[in-house]
Amino acid sequence: MNFDPGRAVSVAEAIAETAEHHQVLFMTCHPHLEELVRSVVPEAQVLRLERI
Repeated sequence: MNFDPGRAVSVAEAIAETAEHHQVLFMTCHPHLEELVRSVVPEAQVLRLERI
């Protein structure tokens, strides 16, 4: 997600709305995006992949 902060929140809200009816997988290596999604969807499950 390469958006300014305001648009990033709007995109996270759209993802949350989609997740009400569909499974959504959101992958990122950016901690700030994880924090953003968690702020919009506190019940989101986060799975961390370990380095191999």
